[in-house]
Amino acid sequence: MNPKNQYFFSSVIKLLFLTGLLVVIAIPFFLWTMGYYDFMHSIILRYNIQDKEFALRHKYLTPATFKALRYFSLFVALVYALFLSKLIRKSNSLANLISTKTFSLYIVIKEELSLLKRGEVIAFSFITLFSLLLKLWYFFKVPFLVDEAFSYVYFVSKGFPVTASYYPAPNNHILSNLLSCIVQLFTDNPLLIMRLPSFIISLLLGGVLFLFYKKHFSFFTAITAYLFYSLSFEMNFYAVQGRGYLLLTLCVFILTIVCFKYTTTQKGAYIWIYTLISIAGFYTIPTFLYPFVSSMIFLHIYFFLNKNIGPLFKIYTATCAVLAGVLLLYAPVFLVSGVSSVVSNSWVRPLELSNWIRESPSYLGDSINWLLNIEMGGGLLLMFIMICNIFMHPQRSARNFQLLSIVHFLIPILLIGVQRVLPFFRIWIYLIPVVSYWIGGICSGLRKSYLKLTYIVVLVVALLFSDLRAFKNDFEFYDKMNLALSKIFEVIPQNVYCEEDTYYVFLNFYGIKHHVALNVDDNFEAFIDYDYLILNPQSNFSHKGYKLLVENQYVEVYVRSN
Repeated sequence: MNPKNQYFFSSVIKLLFLTGLLVVIAIPFFLWTMGYYDFMHSIILRYNIQDKEFALRHKYLTPATFKALRYFSLFVALVYALFLSKLIRKSNSLANLISTKTFSLYIVIKEELSLLKRGEVIAFSFITLFSLLLKLWYFFKVPFLVDEAFSYVYFVSKGFPVTASYYPAPNNHILSNLLSCIVQLFTDNPLLIMRLPSFIISLLLGGVLFLFYKKHFSFFTAITAYLFYSLSFEMNFYAVQGRGYLLLTLCVFILTIVCFKYTTTQKGAYIWIYTLISIAGFYTIPTFLYPFVSSMIFLHIYFFLNKNIGPLFKIYTATCAVLAGVLLLYAPVFLVSGVSSVVSNSWVRPLELSNWIRESPSYLGDSINWLLNIEMGGGLLLMFIMICNIFMHPQRSARNFQLLSIVHFLIPILLIGVQRVLPFFRIWIYLIPVVSYWIGGICSGLRKSYLKLTYIVVLVVALLFSDLRAFKNDFEFYDKMNLALSKIFEVIPQNVYCEEDTYYVFLNFYGIKHHVALNVDDNFEAFIDYDYLILNPQSNFSHKGYKLLVENQYVEVYVRSN
């Protein structure tokens, strides 16, 4: 790097470190100069949550929690101040390291792309363009769903502090929602705020997948894997959802690459990436535990089989750093929402062992069907694909990655068995890049060009057919709900009683969207004159004094008679 650029980047890094010092000093100064009741009053006014004051004082921001926050912020400030001088001294070497590694990565990408033949460039460009258009269609076609609305209403719209500390449910994919908070600085469009991070990550992940498989295996492995990834319904669907599943998948895939590379050369850079990407994965969704443990077990298997356990000690050190980093980032959550909010998922409860053993075979089969987006036979099909890939690629590097991918499939089964849980299918989305490798490996193993072409054509037809079939499940519920809510917001209401959970979330969403202070109750308060009642069709609730406004198979909406 030339001296001018070196000086500029090191100066920027120093400025960032000094800015960090101001922040970590300002927070304890603010907390220690303000009393508990003044602090609570400012929070309640800032977020307009007068109706949640009791829960806030007695469950989340109790006097004990406030005291713990004071000492924790002071501890962080002192530790940061102690290390600041060292960080400043290291800024030049850090700037040089970042620029060198970035330039090296750029050179590798440039070299890999320059090795592509004209036809290969056309194939990659065509798939990329088609994938981009397909994702854009999904972006605007799929309505804003309840999990996105929940994340926006209760986390992102409240800003960085709430997103980083409030964890009432696993819906808070913290790192993903923090990225949405950054987008929120530039726009107030909820669709862009929630979906843009996942959309960009999906494009980045596709590029990483193609380049990795191209560099270490073959073009046909890479292009077929990229094709499967680009046309996968689940990938495209979650690429336009304001959730953390694409970020989780990117973290897992980078961790997979690092573990694969670490088996051949134990560079310090791989340890750094292993540490940082693992912290990012856990900070996105705690279920990152499954691929993390899988990766650890693969490294142990590999180095024990090769009778070389020395490199594992660096992994142990890095794992301790991961643990420390995760605990530090989750500290605000533990202090405000409690440890149980993270470690106890109220939506996935442990089963009796006998029930888990009985239900797990069908669950595993349905999970694979979900991954492949087929109705039945997914387990047998995936096993056939995996076995074909193993026999077609006996090379050492291929065998290492095959072992890594198989471990990533088998170990989570053991882990959910120990936990006796059957999680939502969507947490397994991170396995799709591995499945794409197996599918791409079969294409690469075919000897004749016409067989490769036939295989790709059949794959494209099958994927498009399954995509169309999956998208037939339309969004009638959301269409009718948005129609009902648009009628309600023709005249801005003040108080609404709502018995339906999704409508409850979206009423709060519409209130934020329209910049109005809307009171939505799911427990009836007799002293409140509700402008609207949203009742379940089977509800016995009295609607005397109200007239029917909207009726569908999901709810009945009543407006107060004047």
